[in-house]
Formats: sequence, C-alpha cells, structure tokens
Amino acid sequence: MTTQQAHQLTLFRGSDDAGEFAWSPFVTKLEFRLRVSNAPYTREIGSALNAPRKKIPYLDLTTPDGGIVHLSDTTWTIRDLIKRGILPSLNARLSPTQNAIDVAVRGMLEEKLFFLQSHERWIVNYETMRDKVLAAVPFPQRNVVGENTKNEIIRKLDYQGIGRFTYAEMRELIEEIWTALNALLQESKSKAEPGECFWLLGGSEPTEADATVFGFSISSQRCKSGPETGELVRTKHPVVLEYARRIQEKYFVDYAPFDA
Repeated sequence: MTTQQAHQLTLFRGSDDAGEFAWSPFVTKLEFRLRVSNAPYTREIGSALNAPRKKIPYLDLTTPDGGIVHLSDTTWTIRDLIKRGILPSLNARLSPTQNAIDVAVRGMLEEKLFFLQSHERWIVNYETMRDKVLAAVPFPQRNVVGENTKNEIIRKLDYQGIGRFTYAEMRELIEEIWTALNALLQESKSKAEPGECFWLLGGSEPTEADATVFGFSISSQRCKSGPETGELVRTKHPVVLEYARRIQEKYFVDYAPFDA
C-alpha cells in the first residue's frame, strides 16, 4: 500500500458546482497539485467558518489509524503533504535560480495580484461576489454578512496598501502582471511539442509555480465578479488561456471547459 493509498484526502472547495472549477484561484491551485501527483481525493463544500484558518480551501487528511488532520492555507497544506510523503516536491530538481523565479512568480500572484483583483471582485462587483460566496445564506442575513465582509476587505486592502491606489492604477498593475505571465508562457510554449502542456519555467514537468499560475488563469475566466480581468486575459493574453486549456485537457477532463 502506497502512502497516498494509506491516507484519505477530503478537499473542501466552498462550492457545490460539481464538474466545474471553483471561482477561487486557491481551490484550483490545490486541486491541480493533487491531480498532477495522482493523489486521490474527494470533494466537499465546507465552510470558511469551519476551516482551521477560516478560509477556503481547506483539507482533511484521514490517517491510517483513523485520525483526522485538518489542513488549511494552500502553501502550508502542500508543504505538509510533501513532508508526509503524500505529494512529491515539484521543485526539488530546480537550480537555486530557477527556484527563486518560481518563488517570485508565486508571490507576485498570491501576494499582489490577489489583492488587486479582490478590489475588483469584492468592491466594484460586490453583489455578484456576495451572492456567489454567500449563496447558502438567506436574506436578510446574506446582506448583513456580505456588508461586514466587504468592509473587512476594504480595511485589509487599505492596510496592505493597494486600497490606497486609484482604480486606474490598480488596472495598470493588473495588466502589467498578466502581460509578464503571458510573455513567460509564450517562451515556454515555443519549447514544447505541439498540443502538449507547457510549463512556466520551460521544463518538461510542472513546478510549484504552475499550480498557482493555473489557478489564477482559471479564476480569471470563472469568476463572474471580475469581468474586466476576464476580458483583459481573453483579448490580450491568449497564451495564458492556451496554457490553461492544455492543462485542463490532460488533468481535468471531467470538468466543464473553464471558458465556455
């Protein structure tokens, strides 16, 4: 019995959209990481209120002795699964320079683009986001919870610094990031076989950054409360979508097309 078979993984996605990618880039990031490692898992809806760090996604690991380990935050969840031998390290073979680029790209998306897009999703298109994330909460409670969440995000964005930019400045930074990603992926595509997956660093296998890039690429099209970003990626950065489409065709054949 392999280490993967000896453990049971349950991923809480925060969504009951069976056969579809979640709106959250972090849910898709973790699903990608499990699938490229051939780690079987089951999917549940879950709730941020029940999550160890109060955010989606989170994962329950059932150990061979019947114990349950609650894991949250995708970065630390992946690291924990690697330490337990359930997932392989995708970056173990990288040179120090390659690993530095990988870390930098993940940080650019998870610590910068995420907050920029949070403004578009939770502030500019608040009602769409509220009604998706809080669909299970009836009115008028949904409106109360939604307003509290929105105000908390406004405070966090202001503290983080991005909330003090103008919307035009935010859009410029968002486009800058997607342009950089498209350029990196264009170079990687030129090295790949026609129709095959191509990876961010241009190698024959994915690295940890690919999980993040794929998650954000899918989310750009799936999240209906980020229409400007979705249009930006579709019209100006086609290689990003081709990258995501090839990965879906190989690893997520059971999911509806993300750009349908």
